[in-house]
Amino acid sequence: MMYEFLKFIHIATVILFVGTVFFRTFVVLKTLEAFPKNQAIKIQQAMGQKARDIIKINNLILIISGGLLLMVYIKTHLPILYLKVGMGLVLVIGFYFVPLLFNKLEANQRFKMIFHYLFFLFLMFIVLLSQFIYFDFKNFS
Repeated sequence: MMYEFLKFIHIATVILFVGTVFFRTFVVLKTLEAFPKNQAIKIQQAMGQKARDIIKINNLILIISGGLLLMVYIKTHLPILYLKVGMGLVLVIGFYFVPLLFNKLEANQRFKMIFHYLFFLFLMFIVLLSQFIYFDFKNFS
């Protein structure tokens, strides 16, 4: 029962994280183009900070639940699992440092847009990898 609970928590936090990145990338950034720059900045600051506060907690729970699943329940040692875990950790932890990166690079809007698209693409790749963790490649014909 504990395995199912941890897996539910892990999947729910993944959905929230991916959904937030999706919303930010494909809705918010496109919507802001319709507003004057000063208004767009205010909207982005108001929405962005609240979402970041929620996702900071979400990602901590995501890391803990994933770590527990990996340490306690996962008995497979497929390289694909470790690739998924490694990429996931880089993206989830990297999320905390994105604002610092943007400030350090003095990133323009185009860079931020491309970055968000790539970030989302990598998240989707991790979701795809997760579907192959238990796949039996040896008996695939």
